[in-house]
Amino acid sequence: MPKDDCGTPNEMYRAIQDVKFLEQLKQNHLDGCYAILLIERQAFWQSPQANTAVYQLFNQQHVNIQTIEVAHLPNFLHKKSGIQLNNQ
Repeated sequence: MPKDDCGTPNEMYRAIQDVKFLEQLKQNHLDGCYAILLIERQAFWQSPQANTAVYQLFNQQHVNIQTIEVAHLPNFLHKKSGIQLNNQ
C-alpha cells in the first residue's frame, strides 16, 4: 500500500471530488461541464497497484470515474469520506 506521503492516491481522490463538483453544478442547471485530467506522473495512469482500491478507476484500458467508498481508499485517506457520484 502507498505511504502517507504518496501523492498519487490523493490526486485520484481529488479527481473524483472534481467530478462530484461538476455533477452538483449540472444539478443546478449549469450546462457544459467538463473535466480534463492532465497528469504527468506515470504512476497515476500505470500504477503497479492497478487492480486494487482507487487505482482500478484510473489504471484500466478506460478511465472509469465512479463512486468511491472509504473501504476502497488507502488507510491514510480513511479520514476523508467516500464520494457518491450519480454518473450523469
